[in-house]
Amino acid sequence: MGSSRRSVRTQSSLLFVFRKKLGFTGTKVGCERGECGACTVLVDRVPHCTCMMLALEAEILIPKSPPGLRTSYRKVRVREAWDFAVAGVALALVFKGDRVERGGVVLSGAAPIPWRSRAVEQVVSGGKLDAEAAEGSAEAAVKGAEPLAQNGCKIPLFRSIVVDELTRLARL
Repeated sequence: MGSSRRSVRTQSSLLFVFRKKLGFTGTKVGCERGECGACTVLVDRVPHCTCMMLALEAEILIPKSPPGLRTSYRKVRVREAWDFAVAGVALALVFKGDRVERGGVVLSGAAPIPWRSRAVEQVVSGGKLDAEAAEGSAEAAVKGAEPLAQNGCKIPLFRSIVVDELTRLARL
């Protein structure tokens, strides 16, 4: 499948290059002092804060997307303006025809860090993504969840957004 190589000659931070030159807005701006970890990426499988790293220090390889890739990100907030997610789901599913070959599913707002849901990945991978699979995935996403005293409302919220986003990807 290969990858593409981009050459960027600048004294700017890797964070600036990711966001402004390459349009990779998934790398977030945080404290810009290397303390909060919001801009962390893996370089040779080692975490680095991109705000503290010059772009010249890194070689950026951008992998090609696999054929059949469909992605989605849904963030539920209390306010319309910028806010932390109450709940969120990120999906990357590779379809072969009408079947999901493999996928990655991450929940945000379920834990202090993004939470990969291998249970949902197992439910959707290898089969057709229909209403039954979406409902089963939603149940898998919250199975064993132990909400804190003030956030029990997140359980039905996660169920709902997982079903909604899987259903949307199935229709693409």
